Amino acid sequence: MKNIRRKLTSVTAAAAAIVMAVSMNGVTANAATKASYNTKWNSQIGWTSILGAGFLKTTDADSAYRQLRNAFMYQVISEGDVLELANTEGITIPAEALKRLSSEGWISGYTYKMIAKLPLEPSDMSAVYDADYYYANNLWLQGVIDPNDKNALFQNFLAVGMQVGAKGNASFDPAAYRASNKDMETAYGDNWANYYVNYLLYHGHILPYQG
Repeated sequence: MKNIRRKLTSVTAAAAAIVMAVSMNGVTANAATKASYNTKWNSQIGWTSILGAGFLKTTDADSAYRQLRNAFMYQVISEGDVLELANTEGITIPAEALKRLSSEGWISGYTYKMIAKLPLEPSDMSAVYDADYYYANNLWLQGVIDPNDKNALFQNFLAVGMQVGAKGNASFDPAAYRASNKDMETAYGDNWANYYVNYLLYHGHILPYQG
């Protein structure tokens, strides 16, 4: 439950950034938790805390890339953990490392752009958004926005569609996703943008182990 609450807090902050800045773009590294088994040790430290300790010192882009890539390779962190680390006071993750991770498919363009504070593009939100689907399946857009104006459609999705729970593509149904997790529904309620962000950060955008 503690980890769920921590993730929900990170997601709420990320969703708020979208709402406030549309296309632009308190979190601390995950705290030690009580062990769930008998041990002489008082707590167990999560991987986010371990990685965070390394980023407290000046870290060059290549070293940062390798640390995060290995963590993703062994599936010990999520994109949400990376966003949490980046929002932790005293920690800086080089934008070049994030760009490289994104180009290789370890993280989404969404996570890279949010941390680097770069404008979001439709491809960054492809897990939840497709322009043609969004226009064709939300009748209230038709006759209001030119379907050929992809930028206007995308800005509408960020500013309006995500706030009302509109389906942005065929693969992600925000209503079904909301219903799938009662803890998440209790935390977010009708703040629909949070469900999209949660899905982007935690739905499993991880490449398989590559040896």
